[in-house]
Amino acid sequence: MDYFAEYKSKLTTAEEAVKVVKSGDWVDYGTNIGFPKLLDAALAKRRDELTDVKIRGNLIFEPIQAVECDPERKHFIYNSWHCSGYERSLCDRGLCNFIPMVFRNLAPYYRHFLTVNVAMVCATPMDKHGFFNLSCGSGIAKAILDKADVVIIEVNERLPKASGGYSQCISVTDVDMIVEGEHGELPVLPETVITPEETRIAELILDLIPNGATLQLGIGGMPNALGKLIAQSDLKDFGMHTELCSDAYVDLAEAGKLTNKKKTYLQDVGVTGMAFGTKRTYEYVDENPCVTFMPLEFVNAAEIIARNDNMISINNCIAVDLFGQVTAESAGTRQISGTGG
Repeated sequence: MDYFAEYKSKLTTAEEAVKVVKSGDWVDYGTNIGFPKLLDAALAKRRDELTDVKIRGNLIFEPIQAVECDPERKHFIYNSWHCSGYERSLCDRGLCNFIPMVFRNLAPYYRHFLTVNVAMVCATPMDKHGFFNLSCGSGIAKAILDKADVVIIEVNERLPKASGGYSQCISVTDVDMIVEGEHGELPVLPETVITPEETRIAELILDLIPNGATLQLGIGGMPNALGKLIAQSDLKDFGMHTELCSDAYVDLAEAGKLTNKKKTYLQDVGVTGMAFGTKRTYEYVDENPCVTFMPLEFVNAAEIIARNDNMISINNCIAVDLFGQVTAESAGTRQISGTGG
């Protein structure tokens, strides 16, 4: 089969591609660096032609033009499964609805309950076998694309390529339209400033971690502090099984501590569903055969996690009360992030 001929037949402009969106449609965007910036900008230009277009996304770090161009929400209604800092600011301004759910259940939600009229996702350039790689959003992107009536791929030449695993690619035969265009540098999270309190917490945790443990590290100052401490310690042979791969794992890998040799399930590879952080993280996961991207319904499944001995999960929280109840998602009625980890 001539994949490149099929590619060429489906190639179009962002402006032409978004004409498929109709009033009342459900439109899904890719997560984190899979956000389709060119298609979003083209859709925003159609604002006055459309009403009641419901857009879903999550963990998007840069301005969403379809939201910013419509402060009265007459044309576009944006909804997030899991808030980034930017999406949190949209919630504060009344421009984003948070959808409560457990992140590992996202794919089954789409598979069994949701409608997707149009899906717009960024992917790497097509390879010689006719596949686009879904990059750092592989943990959830394929389930959305599988449910969509219309699939539009925005090719981003800067995306790292995710090794897998499964569900990290989509064939050109399953794509309806392809859009190319220039992209700037990938959005990065700023280097976290680690506080003395976070360093002290990390020091206390370090004493509880044995050699050969499989680690899940969240994102933020304390996990990053712990990653740096482990990298500087005499500990060794750690494994990775985590919803999110971030800079803390890069510190461990560069220090030779992240070998995955002692894992009792999926030995020799680190498992993740998503990746974002600084440029170091994107460079680390790019075509790295030691990092396997899997769907979040697999990564976050208790029965899968339980197959690794010495599994240690370390996450930040916002508050703990005297009964031991923990909040990691909201502060009062203000949505901070979502249910994951």
